[in-house]
Amino acid sequence: MLLLFLVGLSSVPVQPSCNIYRGPEGSPVCVKIQGYNQPQWASCLRNQYILLKSSHRHACRKYLGVIDPTFCYYQCQLEVYSKETGDIGEKCRCQLDGKVPDETLPSWCYSPSGDSCNWYRDCLHKYQDCSNTNAFYAIEYGEHFCQAYDKSRSRFSYRGQQWVDAARKCLQVALVPMLRWNNKPSCAEVEQEAFDSHSCCYLAGPSCVKAGTPSICDISVSDWGIVFSTIKESIIPFSKHGAPWETLKGLVTTMAGCTNDYGTDFITWIELKLSNVDDSFRTLLDSNDYGEKSKAKDLIYQLTNELAEQMEWRKSGLFWFGGLKESLNVARKRRSAHQDAAVKISLWSNPGEDRPILLNRTVLNLLDKIEKGEIKIKSKQLKESFEIASATSCLDENCTTVRKNVTAPLTTTPSTTTTTTTTTPSTTTTIPAAEPTSKTQKGNYKGSGMSLSPIATVAYIAILAIAFWVIG
Repeated sequence: MLLLFLVGLSSVPVQPSCNIYRGPEGSPVCVKIQGYNQPQWASCLRNQYILLKSSHRHACRKYLGVIDPTFCYYQCQLEVYSKETGDIGEKCRCQLDGKVPDETLPSWCYSPSGDSCNWYRDCLHKYQDCSNTNAFYAIEYGEHFCQAYDKSRSRFSYRGQQWVDAARKCLQVALVPMLRWNNKPSCAEVEQEAFDSHSCCYLAGPSCVKAGTPSICDISVSDWGIVFSTIKESIIPFSKHGAPWETLKGLVTTMAGCTNDYGTDFITWIELKLSNVDDSFRTLLDSNDYGEKSKAKDLIYQLTNELAEQMEWRKSGLFWFGGLKESLNVARKRRSAHQDAAVKISLWSNPGEDRPILLNRTVLNLLDKIEKGEIKIKSKQLKESFEIASATSCLDENCTTVRKNVTAPLTTTPSTTTTTTTTTPSTTTTIPAAEPTSKTQKGNYKGSGMSLSPIATVAYIAILAIAFWVIG
């Protein structure tokens, strides 16, 4: 009988179905372990996967004190909740006399190396069929983007290749717990987890990868350009499908960890307040149904894309994505029956000396047209037009620092504010409304409408693109 548990935990006899050399990988067992209050599921997994999944905090116990096993049981409480003792979570509970199911996935699905991009289709999609949902596009795009990095890998520097390999593997490993038969996720959970893992994997967070793994903050300027071109070439087939806007919240704060000074900033934000929002639109926004939420996100995509077409952003080589200013749930709680909807747009371009100037011109042009009442957005889904009541150009993702406000004439008397104000009461900085003509600091352009550090911006964009909300 094999006593195969993790270092630092008490061992108890379990079914002899996890051979230290042969597995089988992924086979489950219900077991009661000392320190836990109830029985829980454990899965026969490779030590290599356990080390990576736990960032080397857990490992298989040496057999007979000297033999390093290839396989051992990894208890659910550690894998899913990172809990070494206590009560058993709902996803991990089992009955000792209950039926143990047969595994149907190939054994390699449970310990992905990151080398095969087919993992998304052959493992994740095979286990949870989310066809015709945003989750399916998350899975399909993960495979497509993985293949795109395969093609461009040779163009990266050695450090860049290290980052690509580690990030691809991390993204697959993060989703392995969703393959457990006792923890079969909903399509909404697949979609959410598929995006949530990107920040930690791209930034080489300590909870995702082992120490010393390069972060996107560590790659060179030339590597950034390859990341951008890879994103650009990959997003077009998926431009009609988006990941939840609410999951993008807080990513810029996370990106603040990238503090390198070289390069250029090339992202800006715009907030739009829509008027003439009818009940059919509000019904979509207020729904708790997953399908209705997806329709609401698709509608926001349509509105943003319609605006981009009117402004000819694509011809200028710009990229954009749009979403609600707040998450759907938060917006539903705060919005009164008569409040208008607020849409947030992020506009960005590839690195380059002229890009901040181009972005600045683009934003000023949009605000000018809104102030003159020249912009209306038609929804093909709802067959109605939306008017833009007001617009705000922001220097940061959360719009705590405002560069310029305009109000459309159909709502109130036009007004323009060009004085930058921040949420800090004692700080006020005046920024000229004219387009920038010179650099003031490394990577910062006067009046460019951007405040992130250059490398933070690139990391942010890479994550957003894989989040599938980027519009091609």
